[in-house]
Amino acid sequence: LYVMARDGYINSVPAGHFKYNPISHYEAARYIVEAASTYAAQKKGTVAAKKPVDTDALKKYYEIYRKRAFEIYDKTLEMRNQLKEIEAALEGPGVQEFTAALETAEQEMFDIEAEYKLTTFRGVPPFKVMGMLMARWQDIELFGLGAVPPMHHTSLGGTMMQLWTEGVITEAISFKLNLTFERPANEAEKNEMSKVVPITLPEYWGTGQRFLDKYTINLDIYGWRLSTGFFWEDITPFIAKQILSERPVLFDRDVYALEETSRGHFDNAFLHSFTKRGDIWSKHGWMGVGLYNMNLFGSRMKVMAGKAEKFNEFYDKLFLYEYAGRWTYPFMIEGIINDAEVSANFFNTSNELSEIDTIYLTDPNVGDVSNFPAEAHGNIQSATIAGGDIKIGLFNFVNLQGEYARSIYNARAPKPYTGYTDGIPPSYTQEGAALYGSLGLDLNPVKLEIKYTKIDPDYVATAAAVLDTSYVASYTPTIEIKHNTYAGDPTMLWNNMNRINLFSNITIPHGFILLNYGHSQQIKPTGKELYLEHFLFGNRMNGAVWWHRFFSNYGFPVSPRDDAYTTYNSRYPGGEHRIITKSWLTNQERIISNYEGIEETVKYYNNASIELRYALSKLIGMNNLWYIQGYAELTTLYNQRELMVTYAPNQLLSQNLMGAFMVYGLTRKINIMASFGVERWATEKCDYPLEHIDNEFGVGFDYDFAPRTALFLRAKKIIHKDVHMPDNSFDGWHLFMELKNFF
Repeated sequence: LYVMARDGYINSVPAGHFKYNPISHYEAARYIVEAASTYAAQKKGTVAAKKPVDTDALKKYYEIYRKRAFEIYDKTLEMRNQLKEIEAALEGPGVQEFTAALETAEQEMFDIEAEYKLTTFRGVPPFKVMGMLMARWQDIELFGLGAVPPMHHTSLGGTMMQLWTEGVITEAISFKLNLTFERPANEAEKNEMSKVVPITLPEYWGTGQRFLDKYTINLDIYGWRLSTGFFWEDITPFIAKQILSERPVLFDRDVYALEETSRGHFDNAFLHSFTKRGDIWSKHGWMGVGLYNMNLFGSRMKVMAGKAEKFNEFYDKLFLYEYAGRWTYPFMIEGIINDAEVSANFFNTSNELSEIDTIYLTDPNVGDVSNFPAEAHGNIQSATIAGGDIKIGLFNFVNLQGEYARSIYNARAPKPYTGYTDGIPPSYTQEGAALYGSLGLDLNPVKLEIKYTKIDPDYVATAAAVLDTSYVASYTPTIEIKHNTYAGDPTMLWNNMNRINLFSNITIPHGFILLNYGHSQQIKPTGKELYLEHFLFGNRMNGAVWWHRFFSNYGFPVSPRDDAYTTYNSRYPGGEHRIITKSWLTNQERIISNYEGIEETVKYYNNASIELRYALSKLIGMNNLWYIQGYAELTTLYNQRELMVTYAPNQLLSQNLMGAFMVYGLTRKINIMASFGVERWATEKCDYPLEHIDNEFGVGFDYDFAPRTALFLRAKKIIHKDVHMPDNSFDGWHLFMELKNFF
């Protein structure tokens, strides 16, 4: 939008508006239509010729937002005339698909416009009210694990209503107040665990929403905006951002997604390689204030301060206070440097004894309590991070990016130890840096990128997307920090790594192919314990069935609820293979290798993947959508330098992921879909060889059955096979239903 405004295709606002102001989908639609109309008028000769426009981009975004455009246009005749003018101007070789899209858009215009009018109440300016009503039901049925009884859990977690109110008091003062009314979280009491342990378990299908959720009150004056309340903001992945996998998850519903049509969701995913996700997956939550200026002597700035939002911490509540800021200065050199910017970043968090609420576990029924500090001192921590990043676009086809950040982390040892002086754990400091640089080339139809990342072993950023692999290995005579070997999702970030990645996006007729190769090397050597993560039905975004099967109360089992956890972990002698419950929504599995040689070695982790997304409907010329996707990935963990990626059980670990997905539109408002996936782990480098095979089969149904209202159904068959320990195998079903209405 900025480029189109700069080149004269959008004249209703200055180009800088798009750099310094957030806009809604509906505003974006209006600007896209304006740009397309200007281009059409230029082709007809009714306006002066302007700079060449990227017609591919214009057509792509016009199709993305065309439905939104119909919703915001009140003058039907004006919209119809504009469509005809644009269609006529774009006739000719290479635009047949765009013309067909416009014809379809014209047919759909009246229905969509009418639906939006029927469901929108804006009140009388300066006040408007909108909202969302959502009902969500999930059910898990799992069988297996030898004599362990079947597990059944049904939940309405996530059923809620939100009201989004906005008002303008004066020209300088406005407010936004979002309220959430969620069904009480009481599912955990159904298993009567209050009779076993006097602690209410967290509801593991809840959303973490509060009554006052994402509420902000804004003050705008002289170019500054002051916002107070609860809001989501980010800095960079090294500093403040959520952890998110880049592996494709197309079948499962994003439970935090906001408004989009079912068809629009899959159009974006398959035609433009874009999947819309909620803020919770990409940003950091703040409870405090934010100060913004989007035109400060040509630069923009944001500063946030407040209490850290730790909605997923149930047992040990750390009331950390956080402060962060980002200053960005954009620049360009006509014809050489386009849309470049340089930024400076800062983050600090800390707490003290008065800000820690540690639950003391003294009941003899709870078993091992070593994961829970007997003294709150063990939760004292502080972190400070400073750095900068730069982005440069050269000659419209070269993109350069880079970032450097340095962190200083101070904390106290987390576990009780009888040798502590006066019972207070000793303190320690970790200090490290993180950096990356990337080179991207846009050589239509191929986009290439090479990226180098280095994150020091002692780089700790509590709000970042960087996984912390460090742990306190010993306390006397001094604290010794060691690191685990992380061999999970290779698309994420973790410390103690040097990594290089090669990406390629190849556009083909009616689809595209994504290729990725990565090579990672540890900086500090690690021991024989390897930590893995289940993805196929254990990822944060696709059901986390592993967590539901083994919700082991963060590390210690309680009978009878956690009999499956105890049974699974006890079958391999000496705890050689063991489920490790890290926190809600995910599980790790630890295995102990028996490779020869010294105890600690540098590990090498390689990965390669290929993905195809293809529009069969475009190939055969049908109006209904019909998309297919295929994905394959290999990862290999080595004990010596190696660049190959292969399925080799004779190495420390091999993992293989394969999946397929198809969605077909029965009508404009009804989609059916099917998915298949297989995940395989294998290694012979342990006393008891490991080979896991996970299979998933799913079917789904989406129906936009009323104005701005949709029903989503998913059913997934789950099969986990432990080849060398059959009694640890299990299978079952995951069922999901969501009804969502926007008003």
